[in-house]
Amino acid sequence: MCEPMTAMVIITALAAGATAVGQKQQADTTQDIARFNADTEKTKADEALKQGLADEEQQLAKTRQIRASQEAVMTAGNVDPNMGTAGQVLDQTTRYGTLDALTIRANAQRQAWGFMGQATGDLMQGDMQQRAGSIGAFSTVLGGASRSYGIYRGVK
Repeated sequence: MCEPMTAMVIITALAAGATAVGQKQQADTTQDIARFNADTEKTKADEALKQGLADEEQQLAKTRQIRASQEAVMTAGNVDPNMGTAGQVLDQTTRYGTLDALTIRANAQRQAWGFMGQATGDLMQGDMQQRAGSIGAFSTVLGGASRSYGIYRGVK
């Protein structure tokens, strides 16, 4: 059996070591969570782009359908769809439909950019918390060593 002061030194050192391990594990877990969150945000960005592309294609198809209907009405009324006001109406339909499709694309890209920004932030936060945990663990070990040495020096 060891003397009480030696036991206190050992217990203090072990407690500091256990606390440091816990801090390091918590920091690693926090970083893992941040990585998972970042991956989720990246997936959201990919989905936003895919949905934007689908919505853009749908808008272009709708525009083609409207233009075809306008041409059919014009032709049925003996109006040349390629001349004058009729042609201008068709051109305007195409321009506005294309503008709507481009707006859909831009909105999807903005949304994806926001998700990617969040993913980057999550990764940075996870890295900072992991570093802080590692520094905290190291600091705990140093503090425990200092306390153990203080107890040891008090014995002599």
